[in-house]
Amino acid sequence: MSNLAAPLLLGLAADGGLVPSIKERNLMATGVYMFNGTLTHEELAVDRGMPWKPLDLLTAAL
Repeated sequence: MSNLAAPLLLGLAADGGLVPSIKERNLMATGVYMFNGTLTHEELAVDRGMPWKPLDLLTAAL
């Protein structure tokens, strides 16, 4: 488990936190389903009849 978590945490630290890491690393962004209380995964939202917004739109101003 630490072999998986350590590079992830080091990458987060190198990028300057979660939001910069999401913006810079597509792999990181694919694992985000909710951001600041807003659903960001289209398929999940459609399946449940819930509203959603694209993650890149939510992080663009940050």
